[in-house]
Amino acid sequence: MSLAGSQAGDLDLALLETYTVKQLKGFCRVTRVPTQGASRKEDFQGALRAWAEAHLEEDDEEEEPENGPSEDLLPSVGDVTTAIVPPSRPGSSVSEQSLTAEERREEREFQLQMAKLKIEAQQEERRAEREAKEAERDEAAAERAFAENKLLLAHELSLKELEIKARQSESSSNGGSIQTGPAGEQKVRIPKNVVPSFVVGDDR
Repeated sequence: MSLAGSQAGDLDLALLETYTVKQLKGFCRVTRVPTQGASRKEDFQGALRAWAEAHLEEDDEEEEPENGPSEDLLPSVGDVTTAIVPPSRPGSSVSEQSLTAEERREEREFQLQMAKLKIEAQQEERRAEREAKEAERDEAAAERAFAENKLLLAHELSLKELEIKARQSESSSNGGSIQTGPAGEQKVRIPKNVVPSFVVGDDR
């Protein structure tokens, strides 16, 4: 049962179960069906069904002239009750056309907020990746510095050992030995069988 031609516009009672809550609310708004206290889909369906049945009874009682419908039944230009029209473009729906300016503004704000959140999430992800790469570079640099210091210390230790061995070898070739005192000073021990020779000066 369709109400096309009445104040309900294109509201089809046969498809009443297929409409969404937003579409039902839009029908109730433009047809001025009272919906105080209605929150469920069944509440809006019942209100629209009762309103449609009442208007169908009124339409049946009126006789239509032979030349066409009465001018009183024709929708006027400023009649808000005829605002529900078939979709004017592919992909559009009754719910989209029945949205108020406030609802469209809220929808745009919601879309903008979602886009902003998506951009912030992408920026946070890139920042986390950048910080992870920087941490890896710092760790690699610390490992390289530790390895270089280790090699440098090993090289210095080898030089010290070579220097000590060279001094010991030189002392052994002279028949003596080098000893290190408590304070780190080096002392040369002369073997007992070596008699030091002294140069006696001229007493004249």
